Amino acid sequence: MKQHRRLYSQTEIAKIAGVSKATVSRYISKLDVSATTKDNAKLYDETVLKQVQEAYKIHKNNKNERLSTIQLLQEQISQLKEENTRLIYENKQLNQKVNQKDQELNEDKNKIAELTNKTIELAQELTQLTNQAQRLNVLDKKEIQPPKKKHWWQ
Repeated sequence: MKQHRRLYSQTEIAKIAGVSKATVSRYISKLDVSATTKDNAKLYDETVLKQVQEAYKIHKNNKNERLSTIQLLQEQISQLKEENTRLIYENKQLNQKVNQKDQELNEDKNKIAELTNKTIELAQELTQLTNQAQRLNVLDKKEIQPPKKKHWWQ
């Protein structure tokens, strides 16, 4: 006995597989399947239907993978945003520390300037005291020196 096999048109395959007729036509062209012609209609057997369904499942899975890729990228974006926020916070803290160190440096510069001025003042006082000491030493020598002996001819 001859087995009766079911034949499907491209429209029926499209409805069963849940794709458009153009998609079925592309897959059939890609698979290079020959059709059985009946009443001027191209009909395909059940194996073609299964092949189109499998191809569509693979295509659908690729779309799902793309979605998961998109989700992965969105997750990476959110992680990068969090890291960016953390880095901005750290940057603000470091800027505050730099500003504090700048203030300390300015204070130290002012102290150095004050000490330099005091050192200059002390050096001037020391010079004055040295000059006074030299004058006093000269005066003391004049007073201490015994009078010169006068010779008989003088």
